This record gives sequence, C-alpha cells and structure tokens, in this order.
Amino acid sequence: TRLAEAIVGDPTGVIVFTARNNQVDLMNNGTVLTLKNAKIDMYKGSMRLAVDKSGTVAVAETSSLSVKEDNNLSAVEFELITVTDEPPPAAASSNPPGSNSSKPPAEARTATA
Repeated sequence: TRLAEAIVGDPTGVIVFTARNNQVDLMNNGTVLTLKNAKIDMYKGSMRLAVDKSGTVAVAETSSLSVKEDNNLSAVEFELITVTDEPPPAAASSNPPGSNSSKPPAEARTATA
C-alpha cells in the first residue's frame, strides 16, 4: 500500500488529503481533481479527507479552480468528550433517593482553535 498526504482545496477551504495506491500518482501541484464519495477520517484530533474503494479520484475536466487557502480545516483540533444526562454533583442531592438515570452517556466532539 502506497500512502501520501497532499493539501487539497476548493472555494470553501483546504484540507489534508490522504492518497492511497493509484491516487498518489494524481497528486501534482496545481492539478484539479474530482473526488467522489470522499469521507472525513480523524487522525490525532485533526480531520483528513480520504477516498476509499467505493469512491473515485480523477483529473477534472476544468483546468482552474479558486481555492480559499486561508481556511485550513485540518488545522482545527478536535477532542472527544463525554456528555452525560446526570446533573452536576451539587444538584444531585435534589434527586429522590434511589433515582438513577438509565440513559447511557452521549458522545460529542468539540473544536478547539
């Protein structure tokens, strides 16, 4: 398996793209690509764009594209936090004895700049 990372972008911003196998050969500076069925992978708290077996990467018919280089989505760090339905410890005393929430904790991702 061959892997390479490249910065790809469009008019909304840029992101690190993880190219695999034959996709690596298409990663050339200034080349306009069409990505179909792309997905976001999280790597060490940062977003990476990838196209797996169900998608395609091809050289686009257009030769120019405006790219917003000052909005790097891979530069945003995310942290996994756990959110529970339980009240804070100070408010827990207001619950009737023996009451307990049976809901499992929810998960959320928050961004930090």
